[in-house]
Amino acid sequence: MTFDPIVPLSVIMLILFLSSIFLVWHESKKKHRFLRWRIASAIIIALSLAGIMLQPKFLSRKLKKIVLLTPGYSEKKIDSIAHRHPRWSLAHLPDAKPYKNSELMTEKDLPYRCQEVQIVVGQGIPRDQLDRMQNKAFEFIPGSMPEGITTLSIPERNFVNRKNILSGTYYSSHAPTWLYLTGPAGREDSVEIKANGKNHFELSFVPKLAGQFLYTLAAKGSETTREKVPVHVDEARSINVVFLLSSPTFEAQYLKNFLARKDFSTILRYQVSRYNFRYEYINRDRVSFSRLTKAFLASTDLLIVDAAALYALSPAEINNLQEAINAGLGLLNLSVVNHKNLKTFFPFEITLAKTDTVQLKMAGKSFSLPAAAVRVAASPRVTPVLKHHHGIIAGLTSRGAGKIGFQLLQETFRLTLAGDSLLYAEIWTPLLERVSRSQPANSSIKILTPFPWYEEEPIDINAISSDENFSLSDDSVKIPIREDITLDNIWYARIWGGNSGWHKLQTSDGTELHYYTFAPAAWKSVSLANQMRINALTRSVATDAQVAVESWEDIPPIIFYLAFICAAGFTWLAPKL
Repeated sequence: MTFDPIVPLSVIMLILFLSSIFLVWHESKKKHRFLRWRIASAIIIALSLAGIMLQPKFLSRKLKKIVLLTPGYSEKKIDSIAHRHPRWSLAHLPDAKPYKNSELMTEKDLPYRCQEVQIVVGQGIPRDQLDRMQNKAFEFIPGSMPEGITTLSIPERNFVNRKNILSGTYYSSHAPTWLYLTGPAGREDSVEIKANGKNHFELSFVPKLAGQFLYTLAAKGSETTREKVPVHVDEARSINVVFLLSSPTFEAQYLKNFLARKDFSTILRYQVSRYNFRYEYINRDRVSFSRLTKAFLASTDLLIVDAAALYALSPAEINNLQEAINAGLGLLNLSVVNHKNLKTFFPFEITLAKTDTVQLKMAGKSFSLPAAAVRVAASPRVTPVLKHHHGIIAGLTSRGAGKIGFQLLQETFRLTLAGDSLLYAEIWTPLLERVSRSQPANSSIKILTPFPWYEEEPIDINAISSDENFSLSDDSVKIPIREDITLDNIWYARIWGGNSGWHKLQTSDGTELHYYTFAPAAWKSVSLANQMRINALTRSVATDAQVAVESWEDIPPIIFYLAFICAAGFTWLAPKL
């Protein structure tokens, strides 16, 4: 037991001592009945006065459950919860509207009372406060999603003169809404949000220069909002491409010219007779080869073949090609390979198609192209690049460190002849880059915290490196890192966002990742949506679990008042009995 006296304890004890002696002495002098009871009443009067002035408290260990209200909660949901759990208490965060005498729970109180929180309603607890809570086993009942963009995915790597895709979701309650993406050269793309609710969108842009840029994403509906989109653009990577064809084709010639415009190093070889080959060279020195040797394949990033050229390979060349693919080489098939001995170079399940043409819609345009009369069946092992109905007409699969891809479209050069070189590039560029040999890297960096990143807020980082003396720096300042306790070469770090603007993470072996921090007012709809998703991950399996909470409770003062009245009344009434 403890006390919270209204006056100094020494004063109360002195008053209690003197008043007790006086009341007992005064009652003992009276010549009335019930002497013992009158003396007891006098003592009770003194103790009651002491209780009123001392305000005693006792340690209570009881079950207490709280429904925490956060901004954006629904009053109907609160009424439903109160009906199901009438004995649970209500509390609200400082920036949430109070509801029916709910108590205020401050940021300082939340870490110490987190075990009492059973249900959180609304937009959820901010991430920095969640980090300070040891117990996060609560059920989250979300409020309505914020109006606007709720997720945004910006490619980590964007390349010059290439179509790059910005994707996300937009939550609308006042459709229609138009989204506009504007870059340094003007408007890049736009899309209309036609329906209320959650909508997926994609916006494309083609940067002309390498560097760091701030695009603008504007939403125009019942209101107009604008946000900055940070885009880091790299120079396109040059790859070594070798065509191995049984005969010259218009498709191969136009594809070769397309690669030449991209400054790719290219060799085209096709067979003119049984032992004679024709060679063409683009952006590289002359290299004649009559056989696929290990050394030649090791210097090649992408090998483009047709089925007849594969059939003509010797057993030694087939073995060299298999080893090269496992070591990282990319193989792209321009036709279906049916030979059972070469199935390793076309490991896809095919189904017959009803037609040898496909109708496609890309970049807002519809067009048809010839295609092989088969489709590759969808499979977890197949990564699609271009789909048509339920089949895949361009895609790839992994084989060791390399990849094997396929392209079933034919005569795509028609698009170039029609003057639509951008559509031609959109068909071929993603496939060529994804199938070709991956760039070797000793380490990689990934930001785990969802976009956007703010000033003076935590940013979690994951890095993978085989370097024994691995280190990580943020704007050239080394930061503390910790290694995963179960997996080698995996590291974690947390930094705090610097001033608004561009920043750079860099590993000890030179790997870089550029990121941008925003002022607190930016991207509020995305930030709130992220907060709600994080709170949803803390959902408790059993919210009815009993939680015992220790707290100091006041002894109800009414007890002392009633005792004082009863004792004083008896003292007054005793002489009259």
